[in-house]
Amino acid sequence: MVGQAQRPVARDERIFAVPHIADETQAQQNRLREQLQHRVVDKINEMIEIARRERPDLPKIDRSNFSLTIPNQDVAVVQSAGFIFTANMRDGTISVYGRDSKVMMG
Repeated sequence: MVGQAQRPVARDERIFAVPHIADETQAQQNRLREQLQHRVVDKINEMIEIARRERPDLPKIDRSNFSLTIPNQDVAVVQSAGFIFTANMRDGTISVYGRDSKVMMG
């Protein structure tokens, strides 16, 4: 019976090695997701810069504090600093919903 007690310990060591690999993979996925989100926000801020030529009152997205949703491949929705930005990536249009629910188009 003493010999059998050794087997579960060895099996447990292999089991504990797997979550470490899974944690690394999850951390890598989180880094990639964050990089993608920042790229999308940067692209939307570029679109806002173009729209600001006609509408200088349009706010920009705060890269340090935002929430991003991508409901489909053409649209991105960002919440930042009390504003909601809806960007159509296909045609380059932006809608900004302000604190008073007023729509500012760009």
